[in-house]
Amino acid sequence: PDGRKDVFYSYQATSSAAGHFNDPFVLSSETMTTGRERHGSVFGCDDYGLTYIYTAGGIDGANVVLDDTEFSEISIHGNASPWKQAVQYQDAAHPRVVNQMVTPRNGHTLVRHGKWLYAIGGADADTNVTSSVIAMTSVERAFVLGYDTMPRIQYPIVHGGSGLPQGTWYYR
Repeated sequence: PDGRKDVFYSYQATSSAAGHFNDPFVLSSETMTTGRERHGSVFGCDDYGLTYIYTAGGIDGANVVLDDTEFSEISIHGNASPWKQAVQYQDAAHPRVVNQMVTPRNGHTLVRHGKWLYAIGGADADTNVTSSVIAMTSVERAFVLGYDTMPRIQYPIVHGGSGLPQGTWYYR
């Protein structure tokens, strides 16, 4: 009646589903390539909406501090693909080498931001057997390649003349 207006909102409070699962845990058919504890794990999506779990570092069954990374693609139904070690190109003689952290580490945090993985802190020795371990202050990062950064096949270059001789040609 006094000419003023407002916008009204409604909300409903319900009990939380936090902490409740629809089903119990089930064992996945896919196992990691290396058994590890005190590792860092994180998930991330690529430009096409594919989801991956990355796991780096940790300690293996022989109490060796690890410096490698494994990953698995997770389907839209929650199923993991076979775990693979992250590799990178080095040179023609060694086209695929294991992608390693600068310093092996366990008990660290693994964070993904955009196309970068960050390994933060941790220790470079097995803290179960070594009592004088100094916590690491270092941070390492690795760039996660995507479809936009993968190598592309280049078109062949024509060098004048009458072209290729007749026959069947294959490009590899």
